[in-house]
Amino acid sequence: MGERFNSEDSSARSMSLSPDGSYLFFSSSRKIEAEGAMPADSSYAAMKASLTVPGNGAMDIYWVDASVIEELRP
Repeated sequence: MGERFNSEDSSARSMSLSPDGSYLFFSSSRKIEAEGAMPADSSYAAMKASLTVPGNGAMDIYWVDASVIEELRP
């Protein structure tokens, strides 16, 4: 589905429509770069928080309005 869903370092997977056809769900392992590296002396809580947010490089689930299908249709 192109750049809107796929990024250079990961790709969208497992796309499906909601039962009513209103939403498109997909998973992605895209990584959103944070500003700067985490300091070596970061607390356990700060490190845990950085690993439990969307965009950390692990697989996340996203959803968009299904009208995007018509917008992308050739």
